[in-house]
Amino acid sequence: MIIKLIWRNLWRNRRRTLITMASITFSVLFAIVMQSFQKGVFDNLIKNVVGYYSGYIQIHRAGYWEEQVLDNSFALNDTLVNQLNKNSSITGIVPRLETFLLASQGNTTKGCMLVGTDANKENQLTHLQHKISKGEYFNNQEEVVLIAEGLAKRLNVDVQDTLVLFGQGFQGSMAAGKYPIKGLVHLASPAMNDALFTSPSRCQYFLSAENRLTSRSLGIGSPDEMESVLKAEHYR
Repeated sequence: MIIKLIWRNLWRNRRRTLITMASITFSVLFAIVMQSFQKGVFDNLIKNVVGYYSGYIQIHRAGYWEEQVLDNSFALNDTLVNQLNKNSSITGIVPRLETFLLASQGNTTKGCMLVGTDANKENQLTHLQHKISKGEYFNNQEEVVLIAEGLAKRLNVDVQDTLVLFGQGFQGSMAAGKYPIKGLVHLASPAMNDALFTSPSRCQYFLSAENRLTSRSLGIGSPDEMESVLKAEHYR
């Protein structure tokens, strides 16, 4: 009886009921569309930021994030890589050896970050090759460097010029060498505008840090999968 009365009351004023139904339907649809749009924008923003360099997840030795020095690097471990490869959510694993040193050309010297990274894996995660503004991309067999445009401008260098690098290697050893510039890289991030890139083997040799890394950066298919990857039992 109550349902019958409600039904009759709804259609007593047909226009009012139709307007109300249309308003509710439009509001719900509009909210769904806006929420989907917002989620898509945020996911794409996160993907662009982490894909720019850091990756969704980074693996370091305990204490490295608080004190980012070569003595807090870790030895290569095939067991860890094999475990990571078993997780279908992980789309890429990029090994990196990072340190800060001095780059010099002529009478000009600037502080910069040196990144030893696998050319192919780095390109899969960050699309570094597509950011080459002049010159060519490097490969893992070459004794060359890529230089960010900001650092190149400050040092007044160009492709085929030679940089002198000087710094401290692993366990206090001295690191010094000369490397030709193969390409300039356009990096919009100010934090990366003073970076040099070379192969991991060349960087390890230069820093007397053979078979060592400071991080492994992981790419995953979706931001929604990050928590499940972090909580995976074989990473505990």
